[in-house]
Amino acid sequence: MRNNQAFTLIELLVVVLIIGILAVIAVPQYQQAVAKSRYIGMITAGDAIHKAEEVYFLSNGTYANSLDELDIEVPIASTIKADLFSNDTGHGAVVVTDSSLPDISYTIYFDHHSSYGIPNELTGTRQCRVTDLTKTNLKAICQKVTGNEVVLASGFYKSYF
Repeated sequence: MRNNQAFTLIELLVVVLIIGILAVIAVPQYQQAVAKSRYIGMITAGDAIHKAEEVYFLSNGTYANSLDELDIEVPIASTIKADLFSNDTGHGAVVVTDSSLPDISYTIYFDHHSSYGIPNELTGTRQCRVTDLTKTNLKAICQKVTGNEVVLASGFYKSYF
């Protein structure tokens, strides 16, 4: 009598099928978690820049015109880019983007003289903006992070928090 200790073809196919099903479920969830993590990094960088801008404003009476003027080491990864928009009338914004997530950005509006520029309802707000309306996973990130419904305005989705 022979003792056969090998797997049958059916058993191998069942194992491959199970691994395939798990991969189909797990890969999108993993990609969503990575995108959310990168967006949280954008929030961290944007909030640090905003706080440094407020300190700069208290010291100088105006906002900084560039990130180099701020007394801060911004925790920015190699893929994250921050743009600072300000002027001497006392209003501005910081916009943070990530090259690995080109269709989503994090924006903070700041204004010490809201009558000069930024409407009062935007002063101090933070926005999650999605520019590609077909990327439903990015809209989901905005909804999860902000807890708000994402609304369409001026050709992009935005969510305030």
